[in-house]
Amino acid sequence: MRLTNQLDLGFEIGYRINFSNFLDDVGSTYLLPFYSSDSTKQATKLKEEASKYDPEQLRLSNRSAEEKDSYGNLRYIDGKTIAQLKEMELNKYGSTQLRHTKLSDGSDFWFFKSLEKGQSPRGGAAPDLYIVSAFHLYYILPKNSIINRRRR
Repeated sequence: MRLTNQLDLGFEIGYRINFSNFLDDVGSTYLLPFYSSDSTKQATKLKEEASKYDPEQLRLSNRSAEEKDSYGNLRYIDGKTIAQLKEMELNKYGSTQLRHTKLSDGSDFWFFKSLEKGQSPRGGAAPDLYIVSAFHLYYILPKNSIINRRRR
C-alpha cells in the first residue's frame, strides 16, 4: 500500500508445515526410557540412565510434571495441584501417577507414569505447524538520489 510517493507499507502472513515434529522439542520419544515398574531394581536402572545426561536436558525432555503451565498458572489433575501430588507420592499417601529419580546435580526429576514409553504430554504425532507474519515499511529513493545517479 503506497503511503506517500516515497513510502510503501506491506504486510505478509504465511502458514508453514514443518515435517519433522521437533519444532517444539517434543517428538515421539523421550530422552530417557521411563520404566513402569516401581521396583527398586527399576528405580536403580532409571537413576543409572539419568546419570548419562545433562540434568537440564532431562528436565526439558519430559515436562509432564511441571507445577505451572506456560502462563504461570498452577496445574491441576483430579482437583489436586502437581505440588500436592508430589507430596502425596513422597509420603506414599494414596496412589499417584507421579514418579521421580535423582539427577546428577542432586535435584529431583519428576514425571507422570502414565506418560511413559514415548507418549508425549504435549504435541502429538502430527507435524508441527506455525504461522509467520511481518510488516514491511519501504522507503523509495527519489530519482535524483546519489544511488540512482551512479546507475546511469
